Order: sequence, then structure tokens, then C-alpha cells
Amino acid sequence: QPVYVADVAEAIARATVAPEAAGRTFELGGPAVMTFEDVLKLIRRETDLKHKVIAIAEEEGADALGDPKCPYRWIIDPLDGTTNFVHGKEIFGSIVAVEKDGEFLAGAMNLPLLRHEYWGGKGEGAFFNGNPVLLRETRDMADAVLSCNVRLRAKESDGKLIVTVPPCGSVENCGCAAEELGSVLRGGNDGV
Repeated sequence: QPVYVADVAEAIARATVAPEAAGRTFELGGPAVMTFEDVLKLIRRETDLKHKVIAIAEEEGADALGDPKCPYRWIIDPLDGTTNFVHGKEIFGSIVAVEKDGEFLAGAMNLPLLRHEYWGGKGEGAFFNGNPVLLRETRDMADAVLSCNVRLRAKESDGKLIVTVPPCGSVENCGCAAEELGSVLRGGNDGV
């Protein structure tokens, strides 16, 4: 149920000064019940958007939006780390990127509960919370710390999940691509 951001801000402001709001949870939503595809169509119609939209697998139908002849394409994952989110973990976020004729121009990731924001643009650099990113200095693959979604890489064999990983120092799995990429951009890990 999409809701106008100013209405949410007003509700939060009122709740912060209302003693009866302490400790309560408020669910905020607009009057219309809409799917993700409905929201994208509304945005496209209201902004006269011609760009092609590619959605991540969970957001069915969005890839059919936009003019297929347009050289721009948006890639959007509105809830990266869905399983983490569902289980109440703080490692989840949103990812958005734009490309032109198959070349990435800019992208951004936000992990709201961690207060991590990443963005970058071609020829403009990449930033973490307003500061230039700092990559880790790694001697070699034996020293490398990599991140990946182990479950998605797994293949089943005789009722067991088998995961093949490159020879490296360590492999981590956060369950959220934005955090895994973010760890590289913060200098914690070496690759995804």
C-alpha cells in the first residue's frame, strides 16, 4: 500500500510527541493496495518514463515495462536480503543501477538499519557514507576473503548440497548482495 512520504513524516513527528504512542507499532499505508508491478506502471505513467526496467527475480512482471528501443535500462532490487528481512535481521537493503546500451552508468545501495549508503557513477568514483571507498590490499588468493550466496551456488548430489569455492582465505555468506558488495567497498572483503 504505497503512501505519500510527507504523510509518513507527519505521522512520525506526531508519534514522537504523543505519550500514548510510546512502545506502539504503527502500520502506515495508503488507500490503494498495489503490487510492485502496479507501482512501477504508475511511476512510468506519471513521469512519462520510457526507460526499460529490469527487476530482480522476486519482482515478477517489471521486466516487461518500458520501451524496448530505449538505450537506458534500470535494474532494481527493492528488497535485497529478503530472507534476512523476514527473519528480523538487520542485513537487508535496496539496490538500483542504470545502464545505457549495456554499459553501467551509476548505481546505489542502501542498508537502512546498518546506516550504510553506497553510490557511484562512471568516471565519478564510488562512495560509502559520503567517503571514497577503500579497497583491501590483498597479497594473493590465499589471503583473499570472498563473499557469495553459498546456497545459490550449491548443487544437490545424493541429497546433499555441494558448494564449490575458489581456493582462498575465507568465504562468507551474508544473505544480502548489498552487504557482500558493501564489505568489499569498505575494505573488509576482497570480492564477491
